[in-house]
Amino acid sequence: MVRRRRGDGRRGRRHPGDGALDAAVSARRSRAGHPRRGPPLHAEGGRVAQGGRRVRGARPPGERHRRRARGLRPRRDRREPFVTALLVDAHCHLDLPAFSSDRDAVWERARARHVTRAVVPAVRPDTWRATLECALPRERVVALGIHPHALLTLPRAALDRGLKELAATAQAHRDQVVAIGECGLDASLDPAIVDPMLQRQVFLAQVAVAAALDLPLVLHVVRSHALALTLLRSVPLPSRRGMVHSYSGGPDLVRAWTELGFHLSFGGAITRPRARSPIDSAKAVPDHRMLVETDAPDQLPTGVDRSDRRCEPCDLPVIAQSLATLRGQTLEHVSQVTTDNACALFGFR
Repeated sequence: MVRRRRGDGRRGRRHPGDGALDAAVSARRSRAGHPRRGPPLHAEGGRVAQGGRRVRGARPPGERHRRRARGLRPRRDRREPFVTALLVDAHCHLDLPAFSSDRDAVWERARARHVTRAVVPAVRPDTWRATLECALPRERVVALGIHPHALLTLPRAALDRGLKELAATAQAHRDQVVAIGECGLDASLDPAIVDPMLQRQVFLAQVAVAAALDLPLVLHVVRSHALALTLLRSVPLPSRRGMVHSYSGGPDLVRAWTELGFHLSFGGAITRPRARSPIDSAKAVPDHRMLVETDAPDQLPTGVDRSDRRCEPCDLPVIAQSLATLRGQTLEHVSQVTTDNACALFGFR
């Protein structure tokens, strides 16, 4: 800890008693059996040795002194939550080009953080093949669907063909395909560009496929929760219903979604103090209906430093810890519950 003495114009100066205090605190933590925390998310530059041990002297020589000379506090790396239970990333887009150059390394980092399973949803028919190729036995499964944003650029002929082929494609790859989606409604899209009625038609067509195949839905719902609930109540649904990814509907609609049988999934938004709607919703959702996700490569959690701003599945423990803190629960409890929920919903074995 670096402190500045009151009345002393020199910055970054340690109080003479700081060393003894640090030693006492360290000894007390050791006697109390304080668990060793896991390695940082971005273990680069030799900062972390095998097994997660901190490496002394990993900072460039003289860096701390140069920072003090500039009047800056030495930057301390954010420590990762220590996870022993397995985690399931309920929604991540590992099939996107953002991961094409290092997908295997990204997944190895996730496994090192106990993220051992993931659901990878497709967003448009011309990416279904890439999504299916992203499947990995017993670890990564996929969902097939057409995202509302795909309607911005997808030619009508390709859209119609995709809707016709969705059921057959999902049926032909039942070992990999565990859900239908990402599909839904998004009122943030300009109605002059994407016809709201077309959105509804495409959404309901995919709901019908999910019901026919009895596969859960992976829903994208933005500023359309009341309408989505109304539509879903009016049609047949799959027995396991599905999930609303990156839930943003507010705490007042949590009960409506969960009573209809849907799970609510929370991502990086709950790590942002100003995101009141998802935060309040995360506190309100019952244990048996909550999931965690990264939505990688989007929604980098607050406090995770990565130069390219790319979110990865290995960031899931940060989100799970935020959810646990918000709910007044332990990280182990949230990890176990969300994993059990994901396994039941998507049929992981």
